[in-house]
Amino acid sequence: MHSPTEKLSQHYYPRSLMSHKELLEQLMQGVGVSDASSVASSIIERFGSLPLALSASALRLSEVNGVTGDLASLLKTVKKVAAGMARNRIELNSPRLSSISELLDYLQRTMTVGDTRGTRVLFSDRRQRLIADEILHAEVATRSSFSPVQLIRRALELSASSMILIQITNSEVDYPSEAEIRLTKKLVAIAGLLNIFVIERMIIGSSEHLSFRKMGILSSEPSSSSPISF
Repeated sequence: MHSPTEKLSQHYYPRSLMSHKELLEQLMQGVGVSDASSVASSIIERFGSLPLALSASALRLSEVNGVTGDLASLLKTVKKVAAGMARNRIELNSPRLSSISELLDYLQRTMTVGDTRGTRVLFSDRRQRLIADEILHAEVATRSSFSPVQLIRRALELSASSMILIQITNSEVDYPSEAEIRLTKKLVAIAGLLNIFVIERMIIGSSEHLSFRKMGILSSEPSSSSPISF
């Protein structure tokens, strides 16, 4: 029997790995990177996918053999351009994440190897349509280490109205610690002052998922224009 993390990754990873490598290779060939194929393979092997590589810090990118400072800067620029295009495009085809079933379905379609570290944040508009799906703090594995200020700053940059926090682990899910609960409530309180709603914080483990909303840790309701069924 497959674990939730295996189910989320097994269908889409091989094909996305190939396409992401080809995109990276073409990008690097266009700017004259020697041995672009080898460097692209190393980047995908290290981070698991192109989106995760673009979300990595310049320091972590530079740790990959063949990635120069100029290339790391180029990849960060690509990330900024992609984020800008995402913000400005018409969101007719963006997934709506207004229920746990829709959220889990989206994760199943987009999960890649590498998502088991750090905090994955889904930013959405007033109708819970996805604006951006980003990995923050990919270097950190602990669940109580994210920065509320950084998350809110990013939400403001994206003009997001709400966010969902996801951690995926291959281990069993433990009940949240007091530190995790305090940090989550701090995020909710600060975000609320800026009319940004924290829809859910979820931890997906090897055999179950834990919802902070179902546990009552997230209890405030959004506006009537943003119905949810979490």
